[in-house]
Amino acid sequence: MEKKQNKNSPAKIRANNRYTAKVYDEIKFRVPKGEKARLKQYAAEHGYSLNGFIDHAVYLRIWWEENHAIFDDAVEQALKKHKEQNNN
Repeated sequence: MEKKQNKNSPAKIRANNRYTAKVYDEIKFRVPKGEKARLKQYAAEHGYSLNGFIDHAVYLRIWWEENHAIFDDAVEQALKKHKEQNNN
């Protein structure tokens, strides 16, 4: 089996690495053995790369918590108002 040749020159690779370091933060996390393959397969089945799937999942969770916090606050205020009205 032939070794695949890198089409990019060393200068191009260095430039790409500098750009990536300038524009992106990197987050590394660990999963138990076998989970990476499982997550990668699940992501592909749903039209995502592994990184895209993780990104989507994180931001979906943030959206969920932010919106439910607003909803929970509104419900709590309504219940408090209801109790005040019924106690008077």
